[in-house]
Amino acid sequence: MSDEHEPAPPGGDNPLGGLLERARPDAGFAAQQSLQMLQSRLFGRTAQTTMVGRYTLGPRLGAGGGGTVYRALDTASGRTVAMKLLVSEGRGSSARARLLREAQSLAKLRHPNIVEFYEVGTFDPVLIDPHATHQADDGVFLAMELVEGENLATWAETEHPWQLVLEVFIAAGHGLAHAHARGFAHRDFKPSNVLVGNDGRTRVADFGLARVTRELTAPLPGLSVRLSGESSLPGLHVSLTKPGAVIGTPAYMAPEQHLSSRADARSDQFSFALALYEAVYRRSPFVGPTPGKILEAKLRGIVAPPPPGTKVPPRVYQAIVRGLAPDPAARHPSMNALLDALASDRGAPTRTRVIGAVAGVAAIAVVLAGLSLRRLVGDPCADVPSGPPGWSAEIAASLQRASNSLALGYGVNAFERVREDLDRNQGRWSLARTQVCALVEPWADAV
Repeated sequence: MSDEHEPAPPGGDNPLGGLLERARPDAGFAAQQSLQMLQSRLFGRTAQTTMVGRYTLGPRLGAGGGGTVYRALDTASGRTVAMKLLVSEGRGSSARARLLREAQSLAKLRHPNIVEFYEVGTFDPVLIDPHATHQADDGVFLAMELVEGENLATWAETEHPWQLVLEVFIAAGHGLAHAHARGFAHRDFKPSNVLVGNDGRTRVADFGLARVTRELTAPLPGLSVRLSGESSLPGLHVSLTKPGAVIGTPAYMAPEQHLSSRADARSDQFSFALALYEAVYRRSPFVGPTPGKILEAKLRGIVAPPPPGTKVPPRVYQAIVRGLAPDPAARHPSMNALLDALASDRGAPTRTRVIGAVAGVAAIAVVLAGLSLRRLVGDPCADVPSGPPGWSAEIAASLQRASNSLALGYGVNAFERVREDLDRNQGRWSLARTQVCALVEPWADAV
């Protein structure tokens, strides 16, 4: 036997570690992370860190919306965030600058049902792609609120009571309505872009960035791209292929988006109604023997009837069908109008219904007070309450406690809206009380 030996592989006492090192050079960022984690567990090595600005990148959470999302640590605040990284792939600086502007505008949105933006900036794509050059366009990073939970698509795979499904969607709808009121449209609303948090709150994600991120990451013109539907329910996978098309998820697109028209708040309403139909009825609103026939049903507004024996009230179906109108002008006037139509069947205290009820009680009280004025002596308004009947500080506190117990944040939002309007109504009541009592004083004096 020869005394000569093969050269020892790099890695010293850990030859496997040396072999792993030799496998490293061209690995992408995700592969490098996995390799470092393996080496850490096998050999106790300290994993290297990758920084994007002041953020330390952690494990990959997923991909979508034109980018990859990582868990990250804000080293300045100690806060854990979700970090979305977008690389331009040669699309130029104009799309990137547009994304930065829109993301910075979206960062001003503050609502319990919208994922919060913390910071927007650029980074060197070499950090995550070893094949990129330093002359390549900078990537864009979005530091966002990290929501522990699951997306709505996953959540909806388990069957829930229709009331709870409606509660979750109404919460997401409030996020959409808030942004619509401030001039933003989502443009790509779908269940995977809604997060159901472990904290009981529903949040809409990727708000308003769909169109810009697609421009940033889209293939160059002339390529054929397969457009794949995303619905998790059977029969909803509509796949379209069109030369030069931009990547999208047509299963939830409004008809005008299929026809290349500009998407706006009404398009969001259509996508919302479509996703809600799927969730409450467990099937697609548009059916047909072929993908083309399914698309035709959508473009013509042929909505499938509810399944036999459903417990979902008919008016919920009617509200959804109006939201699915192929003509944007025929849909609900606003997202809030659709939410009110849905909530009215849930027994929830919508702003319009509560104010109407209080106004009705107030009107009856005024009439009864007028009929009894002939028997009054002294102060004609001594027995007339100083505030609207059925509304007081004690009742407000009780209503707030009840609202806080509702699932997924809807109760809190509804209570705040109702309280603001009823507080304003308190002032109107006081003024009307003074004016009415002044008018009836002669009646009291004559008794």
